[in-house]
Amino acid sequence: MARTHVRAENTGLASGWRVWRVVRHEEDGLPALASTERDFVWRDRSARARCLPPSLHFGVSEWYRDHRRTPDHASPASVCGCGIHAYWERSDAFGDSTLGRGTLRAIGPVELSERMIVTDAGVRAEAARIVGPIWLVGECGITRRDLSVCGSVTAMDRDTFSLRCSDHAPPGWSDAEPAIWALQQRLEGRYQIEVHSTVKISERLD
Repeated sequence: MARTHVRAENTGLASGWRVWRVVRHEEDGLPALASTERDFVWRDRSARARCLPPSLHFGVSEWYRDHRRTPDHASPASVCGCGIHAYWERSDAFGDSTLGRGTLRAIGPVELSERMIVTDAGVRAEAARIVGPIWLVGECGITRRDLSVCGSVTAMDRDTFSLRCSDHAPPGWSDAEPAIWALQQRLEGRYQIEVHSTVKISERLD
C-alpha cells in the first residue's frame, strides 16, 4: 500500500482488504501467503506485525530508511511504514500494482486489531486475521493483461507461480487450470478458508 497521510493513531478493531503474494513456503514447499514488501509468510489465518526492513529484491524504500533511523520501535509506528497493511476499499486492493509482472496475488478481507495507524487509503495494524474467502488474481507477465478477462490464459510456472497467457508461455510451463485448482486446494488446507480464482474464470466481484 502506498504511503499516505496519517489521519489518526488508536487501538481497537477495523476491517479492510489485504493483498498478498502467493509464494512457495521454504519449510514445506507448499503455497502460502506472503507480504508484498517483506519476506514475511503468514503461517495461518492470523499474523502480528514486527518492524523489519524490506527485502533487498524489493528495493530500498523510504520505509527502510525510516527503519534504520528508528530500529527499535513497536509496530505499527507513525515514524515508519511498518505494520500489517490493508485497504479500506476492495477496489483499491484489486487495483494494487506494486507487485512485479506476472506475480500471482491473493486478495481478501481481514479484521485488524490492537495498535493501528489510520491513513487516507487504509490502515496499518499490529494484528490481523483473515475473516472471509480470498481470491487469486493475476495478469500475463508479458502484456500485463488482466487474466480474469483474458480467454487464453493457460500457463503457470510451478516453482514461482508466475503467470503467462498462452501466447507468451515458455516451453515446459504447466497448464494453468489444474495447477491453479491444486494451488487453491493447498491454500484452503493451510488457512482453513475458501479460496476462489479469477485467473481462469471471467467473473467479477459485484
